[in-house]
Amino acid sequence: MVPLLVALQQDEIGRVGELLALGLPDWRGPVLTHAIAEVVERSAPELSPADRTTLAAFVHALPERFRRLEYRSRTETEECRRLAARGARRPWPLAGRDGAGGGARAGLRPC
Repeated sequence: MVPLLVALQQDEIGRVGELLALGLPDWRGPVLTHAIAEVVERSAPELSPADRTTLAAFVHALPERFRRLEYRSRTETEECRRLAARGARRPWPLAGRDGAGGGARAGLRPC
Protein backbone atom coordinates (compact mmCIF):
# COMPACT_ATOMS: atom_id res chain seq x y z
CA MET A 1 0.00 0.00 0.00
CA VAL A 2 2.76 2.48 0.91
CA PRO A 3 4.55 2.08 -2.46
CA LEU A 4 1.25 2.84 -4.23
CA LEU A 5 0.73 6.00 -2.18
CA VAL A 6 4.32 7.12 -2.76
CA ALA A 7 3.94 6.56 -6.50
CA LEU A 8 0.68 8.52 -6.51
CA GLN A 9 2.35 11.45 -4.77
CA GLN A 10 5.32 11.33 -7.13
CA ASP A 11 2.99 11.37 -10.14
CA GLU A 12 1.24 14.50 -8.86
CA ILE A 13 4.37 16.57 -8.18
CA GLY A 14 4.05 19.88 -9.94
CA ARG A 15 0.24 19.87 -9.89
CA VAL A 16 -0.20 21.41 -6.42
CA GLY A 17 -2.03 24.50 -7.67
CA GLU A 18 -4.39 22.43 -9.78
CA LEU A 19 -5.11 20.00 -6.94
CA LEU A 20 -5.77 22.83 -4.47
CA ALA A 21 -8.11 24.45 -7.02
CA LEU A 22 -10.04 21.16 -7.14
CA GLY A 23 -10.61 21.49 -3.40
CA LEU A 24 -8.09 18.98 -2.09
CA PRO A 25 -6.79 19.88 1.37
CA ASP A 26 -3.45 21.63 1.65
CA TRP A 27 -1.19 19.41 3.78
CA ARG A 28 2.09 21.08 2.89
CA GLY A 29 4.60 21.87 5.63
CA PRO A 30 3.20 25.03 7.26
CA VAL A 31 -0.41 23.83 7.32
CA LEU A 32 0.55 20.36 8.52
CA THR A 33 2.81 21.81 11.21
CA HIS A 34 -0.04 23.97 12.49
CA ALA A 35 -2.45 21.00 12.52
CA ILE A 36 0.04 18.80 14.39
CA ALA A 37 0.71 21.58 16.90
CA GLU A 38 -3.03 21.91 17.56
CA VAL A 39 -3.38 18.16 18.19
CA VAL A 40 -0.40 18.18 20.54
CA GLU A 41 -1.81 21.18 22.41
CA ARG A 42 -5.28 19.62 22.73
CA SER A 43 -3.79 16.32 23.91
CA ALA A 44 -1.25 17.84 26.31
CA PRO A 45 -3.35 17.36 29.47
CA GLU A 46 -3.54 13.62 28.75
CA LEU A 47 0.20 13.21 28.14
CA SER A 48 3.03 12.59 30.54
CA PRO A 49 5.47 15.46 31.09
CA ALA A 50 8.12 13.53 29.15
CA ASP A 51 5.78 13.01 26.18
CA ARG A 52 4.79 16.68 26.21
CA THR A 53 8.45 17.68 26.14
CA THR A 54 9.23 15.25 23.32
CA LEU A 55 6.26 16.36 21.24
CA ALA A 56 6.94 20.05 21.84
CA ALA A 57 10.50 19.54 20.54
CA PHE A 58 9.16 17.57 17.57
CA VAL A 59 6.68 20.31 16.63
CA HIS A 60 9.33 23.00 17.12
CA ALA A 61 11.66 21.16 14.70
CA LEU A 62 9.06 20.58 11.98
CA PRO A 63 9.57 23.85 10.05
CA GLU A 64 13.29 23.09 9.67
CA ARG A 65 12.57 19.49 8.67
CA PHE A 66 10.12 20.65 6.02
CA ARG A 67 12.63 23.26 4.81
CA ARG A 68 15.27 20.53 4.36
CA LEU A 69 12.80 18.27 2.57
CA GLU A 70 11.83 21.09 0.22
CA TYR A 71 15.50 21.80 -0.53
CA ARG A 72 16.20 18.12 -1.15
CA SER A 73 13.15 17.77 -3.36
CA ARG A 74 14.18 20.81 -5.42
CA THR A 75 17.75 19.53 -5.70
CA GLU A 76 16.61 16.06 -6.81
CA THR A 77 14.17 17.53 -9.32
CA GLU A 78 16.95 19.67 -10.80
CA GLU A 79 19.21 16.60 -10.95
CA CYS A 80 16.50 14.63 -12.74
CA ARG A 81 16.05 17.44 -15.27
CA ARG A 82 19.80 17.57 -15.97
CA LEU A 83 19.93 13.80 -16.40
CA ALA A 84 16.87 13.81 -18.64
CA ALA A 85 18.47 16.48 -20.84
CA ARG A 86 21.39 14.07 -21.36
CA GLY A 87 19.04 11.12 -21.90
CA ALA A 88 20.11 9.49 -18.64
CA ARG A 89 18.23 8.42 -15.53
CA ARG A 90 19.23 8.56 -11.91
CA PRO A 91 19.93 5.05 -10.57
CA TRP A 92 17.91 3.47 -7.80
CA PRO A 93 19.06 4.34 -4.29
CA LEU A 94 21.43 1.71 -2.96
CA ALA A 95 20.00 1.71 0.54
CA GLY A 96 16.91 2.94 2.32
CA ARG A 97 16.92 4.77 5.65
CA ASP A 98 17.25 1.50 7.52
CA GLY A 99 20.15 0.36 5.32
CA ALA A 100 18.15 -2.68 4.23
CA GLY A 101 17.96 -1.59 0.63
CA GLY A 102 15.94 0.87 -1.36
CA GLY A 103 14.62 0.89 -4.86
CA ALA A 104 11.31 -0.75 -5.65
CA ARG A 105 11.01 -2.33 -2.20
CA ALA A 106 10.99 1.12 -0.63
CA GLY A 107 8.51 2.46 -3.17
CA LEU A 108 11.17 4.69 -4.71
CA ARG A 109 11.54 5.24 -8.42
CA PRO A 110 14.34 6.74 -10.46
CA CYS A 111 13.74 9.99 -12.34
